[in-house]
Amino acid sequence: MAVPISPDHGGPSDGLVRLGRWLAGRVVVEPLARIAGDARRQRPSLSLRVDGHDRAVEPGVAARLARDASGRVLVLVPASGGDERTWRRGVDGTGATYGDRLAAVLGWSPVPLRHDGAGDPEDGLVLGALLQRLVESWPVPVTRLVLVAEGDAGLLVRGALAVRQPGCRPWTDLVTELVMLGTPQLGTAGEPRPGIGRRLEEDLAGLVVVGPEVLDVPPLGHVDYLVVTDRAASRPHPVGRALGGLLRWRRRSRRVHDLFPTAERFEVSTRAHPLVNHPEIHDALLRWLA
Repeated sequence: MAVPISPDHGGPSDGLVRLGRWLAGRVVVEPLARIAGDARRQRPSLSLRVDGHDRAVEPGVAARLARDASGRVLVLVPASGGDERTWRRGVDGTGATYGDRLAAVLGWSPVPLRHDGAGDPEDGLVLGALLQRLVESWPVPVTRLVLVAEGDAGLLVRGALAVRQPGCRPWTDLVTELVMLGTPQLGTAGEPRPGIGRRLEEDLAGLVVVGPEVLDVPPLGHVDYLVVTDRAASRPHPVGRALGGLLRWRRRSRRVHDLFPTAERFEVSTRAHPLVNHPEIHDALLRWLA
């Protein structure tokens, strides 16, 4: 005699439920994920952001971003995968973002970007072209251009500064400061190696693997490079001491470059506040950009 099996007994109906869920995931979720991935690949790696949306760089949009017809422009470049929301991390502890405070106190005009790039060498050209259009579209002559970059975006801006854009007012001539939050400071040429070894180098030694063309980027003499790091990263750590010999051996085996040889280093503790919207960095930016 056949015995009826209910879902409570863990019989075949459980298997049908699981099968149905698996099929739903394969039929619906995976195609949607592919569509979303295709959409991300089709849009530019960097874009101007206004009201939560990508906007073309044109005079009308630039006029909306200009505060009180200010010629002081503050470009905010997040790390890969970030956008204007990056700069709101930790805002509850400070009451204002870097851009908001610099706008209110010193009259800067914040310009947030979206950054979907992942180390593509062409991203520097894309950023340079975007900033050139921004300068040419600004409603008043840009008198000072400052870039605040988080993480790997500091390397992106460093590379973009080396490319002189055509135009009567090259944007690179207007840059006075590049402020980098948590950007790797040491680089070595070679192919990126996945796995724990690469992560240990970046976290403990501040080392990043880049192409040889990235290493040969001289700093611009008229730009102040300001590197902001976590103070704990420069202190001895038990794991760091245990692996110090290995890292030193690896450094000797490959040529390591200081990516920012002329930079001023500024250290803060991130135990209570992240590098974004850190009270000490707020104060430092008001001094640097006065």
